[in-house]
Amino acid sequence: MKFICSVLLILFSFKASAEVNLRTSPIHLLAGIALFEADFKISDKWSLGPTLAYSSADSDGFDTNVYALGVRGNYYFAGTFAQGWYMSPGVQFVSASVKDDDPTFGEIEGKASGLAINLFGGYFWMWENFNIQLGAGPVIYTLGEITVENKSSNYKEDFSGYDGVDLGIEFSLGWKF
Repeated sequence: MKFICSVLLILFSFKASAEVNLRTSPIHLLAGIALFEADFKISDKWSLGPTLAYSSADSDGFDTNVYALGVRGNYYFAGTFAQGWYMSPGVQFVSASVKDDDPTFGEIEGKASGLAINLFGGYFWMWENFNIQLGAGPVIYTLGEITVENKSSNYKEDFSGYDGVDLGIEFSLGWKF
């Protein structure tokens, strides 16, 4: 977490004239996840920037809140923010909480946190300042087991299976300044 905060501090200390690309994902928004990313040009081929995601939903009777904060690099084979192929490693700290007001056991809650590490590859289209990024790649995530219990400890349930590797797909719309 200290590493991510340090990178964010360095990125936001760049001069205001630095090239930056702000992106969001309409697919994530349709799924109820607010995802925002900023890419700061740091060399002729690389950009680096923060990622932020948040979701709040009702899942299996539980109110869930999930947020992720991370950092992501983009390597552009044709040059930073130039149309062409890209490769993108990233890491995010993920935190999830669940809560329910059960009529029998009262308020039930649980929390978990972990990491998501990804390596995307894809294509970057650029039209003046507007751009589209489309890619895919493996996502390794570890959130561990979420133990949900009430305050009087007469109810406890474990939810597991939040560790593994999946195929991640990204489609983002961006605006370069």
